[in-house]
Amino acid sequence: MTYLMLSGCALIAFGPALALFWMFIAPSAQLVVLMVGSSFFWLLSILLTSILWYVLVPLRTHYWFIVPFAVLLQEAMRWAFYKLYAKAQKAFTGGSSPNVAVPHALDYFSASLAIGLGFGFTHGVVMYGSVLASANGPGSLYAPACPSVSLFLLSAVFALAFITMHVLLSVLSFDAYKVTEWRPFLIKTGVMAGGHFVISLLTLLNQEGGSCVASAVLVYLALAVLALFTARVAFTSPHLLRKYSPLAQ
Repeated sequence: MTYLMLSGCALIAFGPALALFWMFIAPSAQLVVLMVGSSFFWLLSILLTSILWYVLVPLRTHYWFIVPFAVLLQEAMRWAFYKLYAKAQKAFTGGSSPNVAVPHALDYFSASLAIGLGFGFTHGVVMYGSVLASANGPGSLYAPACPSVSLFLLSAVFALAFITMHVLLSVLSFDAYKVTEWRPFLIKTGVMAGGHFVISLLTLLNQEGGSCVASAVLVYLALAVLALFTARVAFTSPHLLRKYSPLAQ
């Protein structure tokens, strides 16, 4: 694979995430710390998934079985990191009133973007980095379901989708985990887990006998629905619109 194609595929996968990091995350040391910390939690989730995959030898080739466990573990780690952030934020504000502005306190929307980017960027590096690492010579690779499309390009398209998905899910989580009523809580967390399940399972269409075109189209359609729902929540949430993070409940 040529360096031009390699660079193009890498920019498709990581270009928007790097732009978000450079313009929004990098200027704030606190947001960088949140991004790095959330990256570690995602790595922990994939480590637990790998252990499960290694132990269940008969099911190693049945991806439909391991994908749901991977999704559940990632969402569990997202919740765990949110709780850790909420406790740290409470300690940082020192028991101040939620309506009192605290210098250098992060607003929930900024924090959710940083955490989501940490999850998503690490996901992209681990999953797509291994694909790019194999591009060490002339020629290309092709997916079983798409013999006419380069695997490097196809993987870049899906890496971008998953990075975007993690950012959207983290924004949703910062609103959903503050909800005290059961109905809206179940709806929002259901959309989070359901969206993650659907997008992850749709990638299985890239296996032999499937269609990579159908997989990519359906993944981005599901991502668009998730983005619309997230935008609606972000513009109406009493938590995400606060200038400063309220105390953890």
